[in-house]
Amino acid sequence: DAEFQKKCIGKMKDVSTGEGRTVLFVSHNMGTIAQLCTQSLILKNGNINYVGKTEQAIEFYLKRDKVLNSNAAYEKTDLVKMLYFSSVRNVDTHFKTSSIFSVNQDITLEFTLSANQKLVEGIEIGISLYDSIKRRVFTIHEPVNNLMSRNDTSKKIRLTIPGKFLTPGSYSWLMATFIPGVQLIDVVDDICSFKIVDDGTKFAAYENAHYGCVFIHNYQIETI
Repeated sequence: DAEFQKKCIGKMKDVSTGEGRTVLFVSHNMGTIAQLCTQSLILKNGNINYVGKTEQAIEFYLKRDKVLNSNAAYEKTDLVKMLYFSSVRNVDTHFKTSSIFSVNQDITLEFTLSANQKLVEGIEIGISLYDSIKRRVFTIHEPVNNLMSRNDTSKKIRLTIPGKFLTPGSYSWLMATFIPGVQLIDVVDDICSFKIVDDGTKFAAYENAHYGCVFIHNYQIETI
């Protein structure tokens, strides 16, 4: 269990740092590897794929395994709706489509709004983030006239979530264009899924345990 795993990791730390021994630790848990190891070796099909410092090894591992699933990007053409999402994807800091991010990485949702006619007043976009069991982590609403003019036929937009905000796990998006209380124009549900992996947070020892969806950094705890 998680408590036993934590004790084992603590013992390995003591042996490697306190007693000066070399410990060979085999794992897919990036967070624990980042905490325990200074050097790492990556195997692929029984062969050495990478040897080097752990920080660079984790980056190499994540890039190598950044295989996009069929739900990683979304595209459609609609000639009827007034305003719709014609493309949606998650991108990394280099603006490349991605479905795997580390805890420390910024996550950018890049999407294109396309219009088939001159836009009316009062349209908003709503964006919700789902966790792995489809609970909403957060929702934002934004007036469309803050993002594009009434005569624009399309506009590419980026929403960035800062690193160290979402905890490790799987997520996806719900997006809609609408006039509040009047009309639902377009909705795309459970799209562009992505995964966040632990790369060395204090929660790494509790891999697979659910401890919420967001990290709180600014808090105060004290005895009274």
